[in-house]
Amino acid sequence: MIGVGLLLIAVSVSYWAILVYLPPAMQSAFGWHANRTGLALLAATAPMLIVPPIGGHLVMRIGWRWHFAHSLAILAVGNLLLLASLWRTDTAETLVLMLAGMAAIGSGAALAHPQLSGALLALAPPDRSGMASAMTIVARQGGFALGIAALAAVGGGQAFEGIFATAASTAVLGVLAAIFLLPADR
Repeated sequence: MIGVGLLLIAVSVSYWAILVYLPPAMQSAFGWHANRTGLALLAATAPMLIVPPIGGHLVMRIGWRWHFAHSLAILAVGNLLLLASLWRTDTAETLVLMLAGMAAIGSGAALAHPQLSGALLALAPPDRSGMASAMTIVARQGGFALGIAALAAVGGGQAFEGIFATAASTAVLGVLAAIFLLPADR
C-alpha cells in the first residue's frame, strides 16, 4: 500500500502539478495568448479520454509492478521532452518537443492514474477498503498540492528547466517505487 501511495504522489507531481506550469511555459516559449495555449494543452489532456482502458488490459497482462513502472517511465520521458523543448531555439522544434512531451505525460498519467485506485483497494483488507479509498484521495490531492508548491520552490515559478527536471526525477522515483514496493502479481 505504501508503494501505491507513493505512485499516486508521483503521478500527481509529474502530471497534475505540471499542468499548472505548462501554460506559462508555452506562453513564455511562443508568446501565445490563452486561447492558443488552451488548445495546445489538449495534447496533455486528450489522452485521459482515450488511454485508460488500455491500462486495464495492460495490468491484466503484465501485472501492477511492470504496468506502473512503464507508466511512470512514460511520464519521466514526457517531462524530459518538455525540458528539452526549452533548450531549442527553433520554434518548430520547440513546438514538436513540447507537444510530444505533453502527449507522453498525458498518456503515462492516463495509463497509471485510474489503475492506482483499483490496486490500492485490491491490496487493502476488505474491512479497510474505506480507509484505502480515503488514502487514494489524500495521496492524490496532497501530491497535487505538494507538487505545485515543491515545483514552485524549485523553479521559482518561471525557471521551467528546474520544474520539468524535478517532475521527471519524481517520475523516475515512481518507477523505482513500482519495481521495489509493488507485488509482482495483480
